[in-house]
Amino acid sequence: MWSKIIAGRFARMHGVLTPCISIIFLLYFLSPIFGLPVNSAASDKAPTRIRSSIPKGLQVYFATSRLNDGSHSSPDYSGARHFDLGSGSLEYGTAALRTPSNMTGPNVSKTGPQYRDLLKLDTDLWRSAKVNFMGCFDEDDLMQKVHNCTGKVCIYVHGYDKPFLEALQDASMLFADYLQFNDDKHQLVPILFSWPSAGGRSKYSVDEANIEWSKQAFNHFMDRVVQEKNPDATLEIIGHSMGNRLIVSYLNEHVDSKTPFINNLFLCSADVDFHTVEAAKAKLEAAVNKMIYITVSDKDRPLIMSQYMHGEPRLGRPIDPPGPPPPSDNPTPNTKPNAGDFWVQLGLEAAEFWFGPTCTDTPDVLSWLAQNPNLDQEFGERCRLIDVTDISIHTMGHGMPWSVVSSIMAGYLDFPQLRGRAVHKRPDKEYLVQCGGKPRVLYRYIRLDPF
Repeated sequence: MWSKIIAGRFARMHGVLTPCISIIFLLYFLSPIFGLPVNSAASDKAPTRIRSSIPKGLQVYFATSRLNDGSHSSPDYSGARHFDLGSGSLEYGTAALRTPSNMTGPNVSKTGPQYRDLLKLDTDLWRSAKVNFMGCFDEDDLMQKVHNCTGKVCIYVHGYDKPFLEALQDASMLFADYLQFNDDKHQLVPILFSWPSAGGRSKYSVDEANIEWSKQAFNHFMDRVVQEKNPDATLEIIGHSMGNRLIVSYLNEHVDSKTPFINNLFLCSADVDFHTVEAAKAKLEAAVNKMIYITVSDKDRPLIMSQYMHGEPRLGRPIDPPGPPPPSDNPTPNTKPNAGDFWVQLGLEAAEFWFGPTCTDTPDVLSWLAQNPNLDQEFGERCRLIDVTDISIHTMGHGMPWSVVSSIMAGYLDFPQLRGRAVHKRPDKEYLVQCGGKPRVLYRYIRLDPF
């Protein structure tokens, strides 16, 4: 409140401070409010908060609505649906991956560029992780693990274009990185919820249909976890990409209790309609004890594609795409659309936004804020927008910033290697048209900058 009053006074001092200087003061005085650093400098020493190295093996539990093409003792999950034929559409089990050698984790880096590069390198290394063992058990077996835990129960829901093994690898690198901060494996129950992603970029529509079909199974799974969770334990939920649709749907449509049951909620690179979440954020916040962290990236090319397909901005990239729609979206009568061409063209359209550091405070945004500093607002009372544009550079800018998530989950909101700054993004055109060309609100983002 004080920061806005101060900024407002500076903005009214005509002839003393220019509009641009008033914005500088606004961002400076707001810095303590975010819960994340705004002007932190990269350290010349590695962080000392790391307690242990990345564990060599980590047991991850799973619940999946995928069809098991193998056996109970040696499961093999495909991208097909597990139909309810009397035993339910969910199967439960546990798996352990062999941690790749030479893993360190980005948190041991000393500089921003090292942090960004290790985030990408370690993600690529995890793609080679092999399964040590995997087996199935009953639902009650998993719920007993949940009931007995007095530490953290963590649920990770993967996104689209994810075979089961790759989803396991993503979950393992997230949870293993968290254990660098807290090395007590017995105080963590890591769970992957895996829905039947077809595992192909050209099968986006198939994945959309399969995740919609999986809602009932996910709702049942979540109801059981909430029911069985030990009162002394905390529940952390992390969604990535299309997987956020299951989480948002559950919280928006199937939660009637006014008692918060989630500790922190992480919505990463969310392929969910931005305005839908904006309208539902009060209900989402009612389910959370602490905070909802939403990670976004201007350079997220799959979400650019998604906006072209859906016609509306996505939560993980709540701004309009660069340039016109790719030509393959409007083929000539004699040309058959090609998914591969679409992705190639999309890469070309986004290339100008891909290289080097960027700034999202455009002149019109600065002008709007200078005229009315009260436009600056958080996305919600307990929602924080984190811009990871220049650190999430793997998987065409769509990769989950798992090291950022694990750090916050462990209680560390500062990132010594990175510089944070407050930015505001130009709202989408449809919103601006309905506002008469001037926004009624400009949401505040904390941009984590490795440069």
